[in-house]
Amino acid sequence: MRRALALVTLAGILVPTSSQTGPQPCPGAQAISGYTSIFTLNSDMLFELADIVTGELDPEPEYEFTLCPNTVFDFNPPAGNNTNNTSPSIPLMPVLDNVIFKCGLTGSVDGGCIFNGGDTQVQIEDSTVGTYPITAVTFEGVTFAEFEDAAVSGGAASTTTVTIIDSNFEVSMCIAALIVIRLPWSRL
Repeated sequence: MRRALALVTLAGILVPTSSQTGPQPCPGAQAISGYTSIFTLNSDMLFELADIVTGELDPEPEYEFTLCPNTVFDFNPPAGNNTNNTSPSIPLMPVLDNVIFKCGLTGSVDGGCIFNGGDTQVQIEDSTVGTYPITAVTFEGVTFAEFEDAAVSGGAASTTTVTIIDSNFEVSMCIAALIVIRLPWSRL
């Protein structure tokens, strides 16, 4: 997983600042601006964190990222990669404090925001910036489906709270037990 984090960090460094995408009109729901790409979402969070670290911006009290409704976020490795070792899918990696990932405008599971496949869909780690801890991560209206290892995983400190509201986990009992074991710091 450290390799995946390094890849996202490297991507954030190599992409010029003018490439920060921000939310875009959602397909099929043009009145809603949101995200259809985990890579873009990770990149935009990294740009915001970089501006905080350099002093260009003060941290916001809360960050809300809208996931486009009726969107499947595919966490499976690229086609032709049977080993998942050379080009793994990149999980969502929250790097901002008090961040909310919300399906559509209402944060309802009926909005159809589906995190599908992959080994780990969300990786929550301690902040790399000592003066900027990650204390809260919230998901509203997300369906976590078909993951191999864990929907939400990480090594964040016990001071980090993960809140999951009006969401579904489409898993077997064995995998559900892994979530509890891997997230002793969360409050589901």
